Amino acid sequence: MKSLVAEEIVKVYQEGGSRVEALRGISLALAPSEIVILEGPSGSGKTTFMSVAGCLLSPTSGRLSVEGQGVDFSRPKDMVRVRRESIGFVFQSFNLFPALTVLENVLYALQIRGKLTPEYEREARTILEQIGLGHRLDFIPARLSGGEKQRVAIARALSGGSRILFADEPTANLDSHVGLEVLGILRRLAKEEGRSVLVATHDPAVRTIADRVVRMRDGCLVEGENG
Repeated sequence: MKSLVAEEIVKVYQEGGSRVEALRGISLALAPSEIVILEGPSGSGKTTFMSVAGCLLSPTSGRLSVEGQGVDFSRPKDMVRVRRESIGFVFQSFNLFPALTVLENVLYALQIRGKLTPEYEREARTILEQIGLGHRLDFIPARLSGGEKQRVAIARALSGGSRILFADEPTANLDSHVGLEVLGILRRLAKEEGRSVLVATHDPAVRTIADRVVRMRDGCLVEGENG
């Protein structure tokens, strides 16, 4: 079974008197343990597609199923449920809370998702240890390197048992060496833990971990297989 299936996703914006087609019938599927790279120039629709597929944004039309269940975009509570239960997000700007420690950043994400239980707290600690931050649990973000901040962001995205990970330019603010370390973590999460990973990027180095590369231009998929 595919972990995520998007079919004929269309997103249209009305800007003044103009009609802007941000997505023009995008179909894409992710399988467990698969890493799919989404490439394309700025304005091609990558982030918009990830926002729809991640249930942050409703499409104008199209269908989405996540872990075998259809998403009802007419019901905001259904979108929230899918985000909480199945999908984690990693952003290039890290989006960490500066006054919270590494562990508190992850636990706060669990609290927001309604999953701050002893079981998930233990899991959060385990994830942080697995990605090399076991000795940084009590550090605030200002005391971390860029690579460490991105690792915290990954741990936070995985908290609560998310099986699908969306990463938007995860290496953009990192030097090449640290970027490769982060890519190694993403690959391990897919291949050893069976998670599905979708990465939107301009960085050609990200191709080194890809099972499949698709390319977007002007709201359309123009290269690669739709899965």
